[in-house]
Amino acid sequence: MKTINNFNNLFLKPIKNYSNFNSVNFYCDFETILIDNIHYVSCFSIVGPKIYYYKSLPSINGLNIKNESIKLILAFIQICNELKQNIFSIINTKVLFLFHNFNKFDSFFIINSLSKIAEFEVNLITRNRTIYKMVVINNFKNFTLEFRDTYLLLSISLEKMGNIFCRHYKKIKFDYSLNILEVYTKKNYSAQKKIEIYCLNDSLVLREGFECFIKEIKQILFVNPLLCLSLPSLAIKIFLKDFYNFQNGAIENCTGNKEVFIRKSYKGGTADVFKPHMKNGYHYDINSLYPYVMKEFNYPVGKGIFVKNDEINLDTFFGFLEVEVYCPPSIKIPLLTKYDRLRGLICPSGNWKDIYFSEELKAAKYLGYKFKIYRGVSYKSKKIFIGIIQKFHDLRNQYSKNSPSNTILKLLMNSLYGRFGMKPILPVTQIVDKKEYNKIQAIYDILDQTVLNQKIIVVFIKKPVVEKLNLLLKFNLITESEYNTLKHESLNKSFFTPIQIASAITSYARIVAHKYKSDFNNEIYYSDTDSIFCKYPIHKRYLSDVKLGFMKKCGKVKEAYFIAPKIYACLYLNKFDIKCKGVNKGLVSFQDIKSLYMGEKKSFVNILLFKKDYKKFIIKKLEQKIDISGKFLKREKIYTNGVWTSTLPRYLNKIS
Repeated sequence: MKTINNFNNLFLKPIKNYSNFNSVNFYCDFETILIDNIHYVSCFSIVGPKIYYYKSLPSINGLNIKNESIKLILAFIQICNELKQNIFSIINTKVLFLFHNFNKFDSFFIINSLSKIAEFEVNLITRNRTIYKMVVINNFKNFTLEFRDTYLLLSISLEKMGNIFCRHYKKIKFDYSLNILEVYTKKNYSAQKKIEIYCLNDSLVLREGFECFIKEIKQILFVNPLLCLSLPSLAIKIFLKDFYNFQNGAIENCTGNKEVFIRKSYKGGTADVFKPHMKNGYHYDINSLYPYVMKEFNYPVGKGIFVKNDEINLDTFFGFLEVEVYCPPSIKIPLLTKYDRLRGLICPSGNWKDIYFSEELKAAKYLGYKFKIYRGVSYKSKKIFIGIIQKFHDLRNQYSKNSPSNTILKLLMNSLYGRFGMKPILPVTQIVDKKEYNKIQAIYDILDQTVLNQKIIVVFIKKPVVEKLNLLLKFNLITESEYNTLKHESLNKSFFTPIQIASAITSYARIVAHKYKSDFNNEIYYSDTDSIFCKYPIHKRYLSDVKLGFMKKCGKVKEAYFIAPKIYACLYLNKFDIKCKGVNKGLVSFQDIKSLYMGEKKSFVNILLFKKDYKKFIIKKLEQKIDISGKFLKREKIYTNGVWTSTLPRYLNKIS
């Protein structure tokens, strides 16, 4: 998200027009083979204008497959370059090579293979191990290729994409009975052809599905989604162009001490066990919780101002406050969250000190909390998202549930929140030789570095450090012109940092969820960020399958055991659901969860088919023993005659 010069960087600026973006897209896929439990590319496919191409490993001795796989990657890169040059001979336009789930799969094979070859350089745009874009540069043959991940814009499985967006192509079920190593070493040509067709079909599904996605968004919202690298970025861009009122509701780009202060108030949703064993109850979800609170409530606008405690009246204040909290033990389901080093995010009673959004403090005060205020950051308040959320919701209701347009609008509406909580640094990852690494080190702050084959993976903030520039100029290592250019880049570098919006959204979401959890006419057994399991049915006036913020009935529960957040087993009248965080689906039974409730420990062997190694950029198959004890630390367990029956809030006495 670009903002302009120092004054304008104080606030997000509206967008007058979308940048003109056109590209020729090629859709790609890799299939892999396992050797010594490490994945290697065995086949690739590319589909685009007038091309349906695939290529796989030759039938050779298994010991040579690793080297042949690298050759296959190089052949893929070469074909991509030829396709780009062919397009350039006809029209000068952007050429993109698109994979689905490139970030978590296909990119690893390109990075690992090209890191072994001197003539290649790889530049990545990454954040929190998400690869948004990869640019491959060949310095000897003078070409560049850009790769992107369609999943970051259309975050559904390829199978679901085929079902919703495709008329001609559908995802083929893979024949897992095939021994792929034997296919290539024993010259099983018919089986090899199956793999090649499967690989090609994935590219065909991706092309038809994603081109339909592009067409639908252009028709509904008049923007090419490939203008952005991710769906949250696209949603923000739509907001800034069509729905952002800069004059009356400017959103501040928080920086410095203010950003640090407010970020401490930014906490996510909570999951808690209140009673571990349910018989005959109900499960409900809140419809589109985050979009609902974005539409319904006021948000911080204008410039935030630090204020002292003697200037603050909580009842009229709007913003963020550092407070000493007292939550009386009589509140059995507290609202306010506190990060605990051992227990994670908890909702305690007792005393502690922290920073919160004012509206959450007001809701807590109504429940019986007491506060001592130290200082705050004050904002004006305004409803700023009502237009975009209402527009998306109204448009959704015009289309059938499983239509492409409905799916797109739902994804966009749920993605709008995503970018507001980003940290104010945008690291760049480059895979370079030693000479280029030294140049980067001389100018920028390096966050991480790893040696990979013949190259160095370096992660750094692409904002020149002025102190380093001064030294380079002092010793005549850069010219004055280079110094001025880099210094200008440093002073004008800005980031998208409206953390006050993200904090307010999550605070409002906790307030809304707590309203259902604290219903005195019901008994709550378990809650997650936007769902609850309770003893009695919720009144029909709160129920709707389509209205934002209303409860949707997920099922009537016959019996359930809740052990810890994301560890439970639920037997409905017509189905069952088992969740055990960290363990493969299907390994854990209802009886296993019941055994955890009874205090037994259970062990499971996870088979991780695609375990990623971010140091070596390899993907491997791994067997992993998981021990589950059923330990629950977020609240105090209460036992009756030796049986765990309920929980109470942890009591804190942490004033610091």
